[in-house]
Amino acid sequence: MEDGDKIRKGLWGEYSKVHIKLALPNIQSLPLFSDIPYIINVTTTTAPLSHGKAHEHAGEKEIFPPVPRDPHEIEFELHRLVKFSAKITPGRASEDIATFFGGKSEKRPQIQVAVDLPAPRSVSSDGGSGEKVGTGSWVQRGTYRSAFRLNRPPTFTVDNIDDLYTLTV
Repeated sequence: MEDGDKIRKGLWGEYSKVHIKLALPNIQSLPLFSDIPYIINVTTTTAPLSHGKAHEHAGEKEIFPPVPRDPHEIEFELHRLVKFSAKITPGRASEDIATFFGGKSEKRPQIQVAVDLPAPRSVSSDGGSGEKVGTGSWVQRGTYRSAFRLNRPPTFTVDNIDDLYTLTV
């Protein structure tokens, strides 16, 4: 599963890019009560910068958009949606039933996560895709590896009930 978006620091200016990918085992269904390994990859790319501006980021100054240093800055949750119909009245309920990363304002016990944050790298623009020649971008990557357990019944559908689980990052 993967997704990306364009963001910017303020109301105006060039857009930067954020791309996130969740990798799970390539199996038909996830097992209950067993460790399920996963990898979350986050890649950020700054808006195109002139070479002079790009060198400003070569020091200790944080590059926007930053890659999360703490994996708990990423929200990774198991969400449940139940749809049901009883006689005439349909209903639905939804809730976050498990939070693996982030999502909570109070601190909770930390799960063990292997974090890999290589140094940002500068990539020169080739002038394609409408970018100006003589510009470049900073690309940052973060990889977060861990495991989670499912302790809920699997998704199911019967005549009047749909019980659906989704993982959201």
